[in-house]
Amino acid sequence: MHTKRKSRRPARHHGTNLIYTAIAAAFLMVAGVVFFGQNARAADLGGNCCADLEERIAELEATAARKGNRKVSLTVYGSVNEALTVIRADGQSERRIVSNQIDPTKFGMTGSGKTGFGAVGFQIEVGIGADHSDLTIRESRVWIETVAGRVDLGHTTTAAKDVAAMSVANTVVASKMLSLAPHNGTVGIPDVGYNDGRADLVKWTSPVFGGFVASASWQAASDAWDVALRWSGEAIGFKGAAGIGYVRTGGLEYAAGSASLMHVATGVFVNGAVGQPTAGQATKLNVQHMTWQVQGGLERNVGLGGATTAFAEYGEAGDATLISGIGFVPTDGVKFYGAGLVQAIDAGALDLYASWRRYEAPSAPSTDVMMVGGRVRF
Repeated sequence: MHTKRKSRRPARHHGTNLIYTAIAAAFLMVAGVVFFGQNARAADLGGNCCADLEERIAELEATAARKGNRKVSLTVYGSVNEALTVIRADGQSERRIVSNQIDPTKFGMTGSGKTGFGAVGFQIEVGIGADHSDLTIRESRVWIETVAGRVDLGHTTTAAKDVAAMSVANTVVASKMLSLAPHNGTVGIPDVGYNDGRADLVKWTSPVFGGFVASASWQAASDAWDVALRWSGEAIGFKGAAGIGYVRTGGLEYAAGSASLMHVATGVFVNGAVGQPTAGQATKLNVQHMTWQVQGGLERNVGLGGATTAFAEYGEAGDATLISGIGFVPTDGVKFYGAGLVQAIDAGALDLYASWRRYEAPSAPSTDVMMVGGRVRF
């Protein structure tokens, strides 16, 4: 018994030595790799890795968008909005892939800084045309904001732009009220221009008072001017938005406005818009001028990654129609009706949409326009 115990102790001691030896060898190998790897990297960096790191950071800063003077912030933004449109009229069909001009593909930069009397800032935005062949300057402005409101100077939106297209539901990407975009010019049907408005101008926008915001703009080249009043808010289980504007330009005067209301708990909503010439060229036409449109639908989150918005619409453009870029001209009147669906995917800032409209006019064949597309914002 005593002899057997003596024969086991050396064996156990030898195994332990082997384990210690293996651990030590592994440690020395790792230390050697780290040591020689660090030396090699230091040699590649010219012997001073920290200095090289600062050098590389400086190179990245030189090639990246950044603040020019460390006092003005900079934000790059934009959206890509592409759609397949199918137009059918008089037995013929046309298919196109376009930049959806309701909210076209665009990119821009904004910045702001603080002063002793308020804030200052700028915006530059470029849009891509429907057929992807041209670029348009949409925004090029500077602004100053104080307790009395904000003043914009440059190329930007007029005070009344989109005042007739208010919607608290996610419908505008598929159908913009009082506008036939992106189908303007389709089979002889002109665009309704009540929501147009970008020019070289000066504009004042008031601070928000009880949900109300007033604005006014003036164009030096044409002496055109417009004013608008907007409101948005939420109370007693409803959220809403409304706006009204008055425009005087090139001998034309017209008023336009819209309102939108949604029951928050159910998602049921209704939108309405109207435009009416009041003076100038339009009053010389002995016809009915009013253009109006209604939309109604449901917006709910049904578990598809964001809100699902379904809507139907009907509208009529009066016998004297405000045509984008031309003015009021005699027409036979246009009726249009349709439906749409928009699915938001919040995780990807994505809106998928599909819409259908039928246009009916006495002087042109009935026209069906289908549109399917997607918009990603960044």
